[in-house]
Amino acid sequence: MILLLTGNAWALEHPPAPGDMVFRQGTEPVSDVVMAMDNSGYSHVGMLVGEPDNWQVLHAIPEAGVTLEPLASFIAPEQASLHAIYHIEASHKLRQQAVAFAESRLGEPFRITAHDASIEIDHEASPSTGTYCTLLIHDAWLAAGLDLQASFKRINMPLARGDFLLPSGLQASPLTHLISQDTIISGDKNTDKQAQTEQ
Repeated sequence: MILLLTGNAWALEHPPAPGDMVFRQGTEPVSDVVMAMDNSGYSHVGMLVGEPDNWQVLHAIPEAGVTLEPLASFIAPEQASLHAIYHIEASHKLRQQAVAFAESRLGEPFRITAHDASIEIDHEASPSTGTYCTLLIHDAWLAAGLDLQASFKRINMPLARGDFLLPSGLQASPLTHLISQDTIISGDKNTDKQAQTEQ
């Protein structure tokens, strides 16, 4: 069961839907590495698929690549210290297309690669050789025809140089709205939205 933010009229009118984003603050050591580079309060994200009685999360992880697991498992305490769901402003048709694209990548390996905005990729003509969690969602919606206007971050580290999409980059999208969260994260861009709704 997903608990919507109390007092948030927008959230109550827009329940979770396929294609929405599920963020979590992971409990594994790599989560600390991600959060050291980011300020979102979360280290991982997946795409909500399925239906209310059987929500699943499609996501990319190092040990399994692009995979699918029940929402209850994705946000279980042993895997998530915190979690939140962000609704994406999109039509039902676009949601179907984004989910279909993400599902078509099930089984692909986990791979972190720098983003080159100057290169337009035709995913049908050039099959992917791997992806990571945030880029999977970004590419799925882009393939459906919706640019989330996510913010990529320039990283200059020995093993990671270039522009990468961190969780905060997806949260910064003007097309997203926080609708469910177990704990309010300081600095979250939607905290002000919630406060305005409650006034």
